[in-house]
Amino acid sequence: MARFVPPELVGQIFLIVNDAHETEVAQQVEANLSSFGPHASRVRIVCPDEIILRHPTLMGRINQFYVRRYYGSDRHTGWRKNPGWKLQQAFKLLSVHLGNSPYICILDAKNMFLSPVTFDDFFTEDGRAKSYLSEASELYQRWATQSFKVLGMVPPDQDRLPPTVTPYPVTRAFLQDAVSYLTRRLGPLEWFFVCLRWHATEFMLLFAYAEMKGGWDRYFQDGMQKPATAFRGTSEDDLNDLLNRALSGDVQTFALHRARFAGLSEAQRQKIIDLWCSAGIVDDTQEAKEITNRLAQI
Repeated sequence: MARFVPPELVGQIFLIVNDAHETEVAQQVEANLSSFGPHASRVRIVCPDEIILRHPTLMGRINQFYVRRYYGSDRHTGWRKNPGWKLQQAFKLLSVHLGNSPYICILDAKNMFLSPVTFDDFFTEDGRAKSYLSEASELYQRWATQSFKVLGMVPPDQDRLPPTVTPYPVTRAFLQDAVSYLTRRLGPLEWFFVCLRWHATEFMLLFAYAEMKGGWDRYFQDGMQKPATAFRGTSEDDLNDLLNRALSGDVQTFALHRARFAGLSEAQRQKIIDLWCSAGIVDDTQEAKEITNRLAQI
């Protein structure tokens, strides 16, 4: 962000600490705020208690207390020792309680910008968020089906679906309405994602809500460049293709799941180092090597 996101595009940056060692991680992040460059003064570190609002029903409050105090386990590394991946889905939605900008862009810590960003990359002149439709895998279809069913809707019968990854631009008005509705219907969102066995996901729930309220294209417009994202289960061939595309300047954002660093080949590790250095994300090759080594040990 420091290099490719113009300061005039940024109102505030909220970093939500989703970690069992909340205080320590928050301190580490604060010590490195200078890495945000011109955006450093706009960064605010947020602990989840700030965005988890008191649920209006007694059962909802009991479920919130359960997640905070009893559900956690030492085998999990997320907030209050809960599953981090499940919690982060709730936190992305609940982030709407922060700030007041009419436009929001949800990011993961792993997202890297590789080229200059403009407002038009993420939002349209008529105020809709930009998005994209891509071929739906069996997993995406299952997430969509579960998300529609949990809202009492007929699952979509289509081969192309909206994204399930970040960057995820969205208008505050739409996200506020969606989160309000989902909280009333599903209960506390942190409890829904952590404790229930639905395979609904945060962005597929937003897709379902948009369809319920007039159709996806009322709130989103196809046309955003698809980010290059390598997941835990991305094949070696696909990972190599994503790295080559990123190095060629063919993509605007790149993300690599932290679990992949330990298994990178020397050639892949070198491509990551070359990518970081060419994009100005790190200052030199040695620093990049040290970072990849640390990530491989997580």
